[in-house]
Amino acid sequence: MYVLERCQSGRMGYPGKVVYPKGYREFESRSLRQIMANQITHIVLSERVADELFPRFNRKDFLIGTVFPDIRYLGVIPREKTHFVGLSLADVLAETNSFMAGMKYHSLVDTVREAYVVRNDIYNKIPASKFNTQALKTFEDEILYEKVSGWDKAAGYFNSVLPEEREFGIKEENLKKWHKILQDYFVPPLSDRSLRLMISGIVSAEVADEMMGLIVEMRGNKSLRELVEKMHEKWGELLLEQ
Repeated sequence: MYVLERCQSGRMGYPGKVVYPKGYREFESRSLRQIMANQITHIVLSERVADELFPRFNRKDFLIGTVFPDIRYLGVIPREKTHFVGLSLADVLAETNSFMAGMKYHSLVDTVREAYVVRNDIYNKIPASKFNTQALKTFEDEILYEKVSGWDKAAGYFNSVLPEEREFGIKEENLKKWHKILQDYFVPPLSDRSLRLMISGIVSAEVADEMMGLIVEMRGNKSLRELVEKMHEKWGELLLEQ
């Protein structure tokens, strides 16, 4: 059985605070920063197993759903409204609505990715910084971007807002803003400019500059790149182990 996620500074799964009541300017506590993948990673890890595990779901609706939960970065909805805990792959497969299946898969990806990162001691392999975990997730986006083709098609999925997105009570202008941020991020080629645009869409310019510096440093870490690529390669197995 899954439940909507609540959080406290420290760990998921307990009643706690609303993460962004006044809009996002800086990342929350370390444990919560650790548990999320970034948007390209969510798309790529969906595509990695889509044909095998999710052939009955509408691909467009599923992908929109799998990146929808992090619209909360815009400060328009609390995290516990869009994220789940206690999910298994069976919960995703049992869903009848493609958008909701994508939403549930988002939380499952966060959980499985976090377990992989911890098991491989990746947090001790990245530069020390208050923002290093979010920089790591953006670095993962950069590595995994090349694993999928057809980013123009994926970006086109976000030309319109789904009815299911409107059911969360978020203003239409903010739904469209989130779609535009994603489209600008997905359209090739991925570059320092597009990475920085994505980051600066949710944090201050100063934080974006620091994160880009961290990403540049991570690029020189061969073992880190290999671990990210291994996660992608073994993703189906990691899901089944969860």
